[in-house]
Amino acid sequence: MIEKTVPEGAARGEVDGRTDEDLLAGFLGGNERCFAEIMQRYRVRVKRVVSRLVGYDDDLAEEIAQEAFVKLFTSGDSFRGDGTLRGWLFTVAVRLAL
Repeated sequence: MIEKTVPEGAARGEVDGRTDEDLLAGFLGGNERCFAEIMQRYRVRVKRVVSRLVGYDDDLAEEIAQEAFVKLFTSGDSFRGDGTLRGWLFTVAVRLAL
């Protein structure tokens, strides 16, 4: 049996010592590279979830996923921290897809 090793903190969205919330704070503070890192982490997963909701229409899924990231870019300060940034982003994407 092959065991997968998950880096400590990866389940919380932490990679290289930077949590999603750290990246969001950096972005809100003016560091657009932090936003790019959030997109890198979640772009494929968000698109995959949206794709299932829109009947696997790849172009439509890509458009909706991009809209979700635009929403994060323009309204990221509305994230209150009650849940995870990942959850917030997926919720936005699902609502846009419906």
